[in-house]
Amino acid sequence: MKRIGGRSGLLVRHDGEIRLAQGEAGAGPTLLARGRRVTVRGIAPEGEERWSFAAEALADTGDEFILRVHEGEPVAGPEPWNWPAAGDLHLWRSRPYSILVTTRARRFPYWYCPIHTPARPEGDEIRVTDLGLDVQLFADGRYSIGGDPPDAARHPDLAAISAAAATELVELMTRKAPPFDGRSMPDAG
Repeated sequence: MKRIGGRSGLLVRHDGEIRLAQGEAGAGPTLLARGRRVTVRGIAPEGEERWSFAAEALADTGDEFILRVHEGEPVAGPEPWNWPAAGDLHLWRSRPYSILVTTRARRFPYWYCPIHTPARPEGDEIRVTDLGLDVQLFADGRYSIGGDPPDAARHPDLAAISAAAATELVELMTRKAPPFDGRSMPDAG
């Protein structure tokens, strides 16, 4: 490994992975190297896969990472489809949702926010437990909350997390916090 920066700098492994070094006491999470291809998997609370897709790492701060999804690439699942446009997917190791910043009809800003457990990157995979809800923000400022949240009788903790995440997302949207400010739109790549 090669250390970049001082005691709390970055460590670069021979395979290109980057780790945050936190002094001599230990290292933080493994960071995704820019350009690395990963598979993102959404798993239902009961354990079956709901969806998966490939993406390319653009940035990783240790908590937030940004992945590029490419137009035309497949999204696997019970009803497979292809990405209609390129977009930047913001995920967090600490937040129970992700935010896809993209466009509709190739020109209108659009934000799609699936609600799930915090992202867990492991090797070439990022796993989340899909909590069934999503929030969408449209270019004209309208938003919608849709989907089926976890059954509160079977999964009370997951139901509470999904409801709180939807509320947080709407609050972020209404105050135009990044990336809902329109300045974070991806390029056409």
